[in-house]
Amino acid sequence: MLNRVSKTIYDALSEGIVLIDSEERIQLINNAAREIFGFMDTGTIDHPEGKLEEGDIVCIATNSLGADDGYLNAEVLRKLGFRGKIEYGHSFVIAGKYLFEDMDPYCIHEHVYSDIQDYSIEFENIFFNVVIDDIDKYIEIGYGEESYRLDYFYAISNMIVVDGKTGKLKFVQSLGYTSRKETPRELLEGNPFRGKGRYYRLRELIGRKISEVFQPNSTMEALGKVAGGEAVDYVKKFDKFNNMPTLCSIKPIDGGKIKGAILIVENLSNIERAMKEKDYVLTQLNKLQKSIGSGSGFVDKFPAIIGRSGKIRQVKEMAGKASGSNSNLLILGESGTGKSLLAREIHENSPRGDFPFISINCSSIPENLLESELFGYEQGAFTGASRKGKKGMFELAHEGTIFLDEIGDMNIYLQAKLLKIIQEKRFFRLGGDREIEVDVRVIAATNISLENAVKEGRFRKDLYYRLNVLSINMPSLREMKDDIELLVEKLLPKACIKAGVDLKNVSHSALSRLKAYSFPGNIRELENILERAVNLTHEEIITSDSLIFENESVETRNVFRDLKYYAKEAEKRVIIEALIFYDYDLKSVMKDLNIKKSSLYNKIKEYDINIVQKNGNCSKNME
Repeated sequence: MLNRVSKTIYDALSEGIVLIDSEERIQLINNAAREIFGFMDTGTIDHPEGKLEEGDIVCIATNSLGADDGYLNAEVLRKLGFRGKIEYGHSFVIAGKYLFEDMDPYCIHEHVYSDIQDYSIEFENIFFNVVIDDIDKYIEIGYGEESYRLDYFYAISNMIVVDGKTGKLKFVQSLGYTSRKETPRELLEGNPFRGKGRYYRLRELIGRKISEVFQPNSTMEALGKVAGGEAVDYVKKFDKFNNMPTLCSIKPIDGGKIKGAILIVENLSNIERAMKEKDYVLTQLNKLQKSIGSGSGFVDKFPAIIGRSGKIRQVKEMAGKASGSNSNLLILGESGTGKSLLAREIHENSPRGDFPFISINCSSIPENLLESELFGYEQGAFTGASRKGKKGMFELAHEGTIFLDEIGDMNIYLQAKLLKIIQEKRFFRLGGDREIEVDVRVIAATNISLENAVKEGRFRKDLYYRLNVLSINMPSLREMKDDIELLVEKLLPKACIKAGVDLKNVSHSALSRLKAYSFPGNIRELENILERAVNLTHEEIITSDSLIFENESVETRNVFRDLKYYAKEAEKRVIIEALIFYDYDLKSVMKDLNIKKSSLYNKIKEYDINIVQKNGNCSKNME
């Protein structure tokens, strides 16, 4: 219906063009649109079409589980033997055997706060190397002599499949997989994949309905309506295709041989890159502003650490001192209290803030792989080692900071090697004969008592003293109940954005229930509770009935606390008001409240009330 000259003109345009008729059948799609929607082949990868078969070895790496992987869930991942808990929005790496559900896969699914994650994976005598780089925005999976890289703006999932019988590469992920219906979830569910490179066959799209070709979304829905004759205002609307930011416009066509609609898609990738560069500059300016403002008035250098209670202020005060020091630091606290976040914040506010922050969870990596992850290896160091060798975490962190999470789970042998590198700043790679020097600050964290571990012989005393030069105790959420309202205020919008719903608020009764709960999982559990409530609540207000706690009993569903709690709160409020009224004259307060000196002093201590002295300073010392 369109002559060759018209097609040539359309193919010369930088914007993507999709023209459909009134029956929603494609009459033209130019080269730019094919590229944006993932229907062009780069020719850099060769493999025939096919599908996953029982016994194939599958490796998947994503920087944000659930964001751009077809929404992987526990049921689908069970096809690779995964039986853990799904936590969306975090990085996720898995290598497993397809449809061997009783075989444990290799899996990394912890909260990782590291700019660069680098994993060497051995599974069923198959070796992969996975890199997730949040600085340069790419995910790379290495197999054999080759590495396969996907760049991203927001989120992406890389995936390769090795034939379980021959060991040959069977499938490699490439950009545009969403439109080709080749997301990790769809392939694990049995969808076929298309050939690439010399096996690629240009997909015939002309004459096919848009519902057969494109993933359904608001843009495609509007395109179909306009083609059917409806009046829809659709100009410069933002949309994402294959993780690519675009502006879309739709116009009706009613003339000549074609009646329908035309979609014009502008690729915003270059603009997105410019915005990222702008964000980087603004971040640097913000750091400079903080350093300038630190001399006059209070500047919160750690806004990501949420809270105003006395314990959080103590944490921020100690973190400020730690960020100005180059000494090793030990962060203590229960799981879910934010130790990883604090470590990253201290790094970013330190003189090393412009250099790498490398994080590794010592308990999430198998013991036999942890040494090579920390110190790297030379080519041929062990069976399956990459011929190129590999840098370890300490090398990657040169001039920056390495964060060793769950340090208490490290074995005694590795503790000795760690002690040596802390003392001498030098080490050998596995299989290497050349000593490597590094300049690295070590921040470690644990949720166990290292003092007890030392007494029990599970942790070296000399290493404990080397790490515990500075220490910060992260309080549990039970110890900072006064901060729960502020935490909800900050975390709830993030949960709404993550779930893709309009912003919601919490009712007074819901807030009361949250304050009454013990939170064994701390802030991480609060995040999960809020995200669950956001998904379960269709209304604008989250009520107490929408809150579901782990292992909750009948008692925890009570909206109110016992009367003693409210009596103490009222007593605390009266004492504070009396202190302010009498300008902190304790004798006048004792007389008016008819309370003895010792009782008043004990209550001030119990309720953690600051006393303002006549000179304006705050003190808790009342002697």
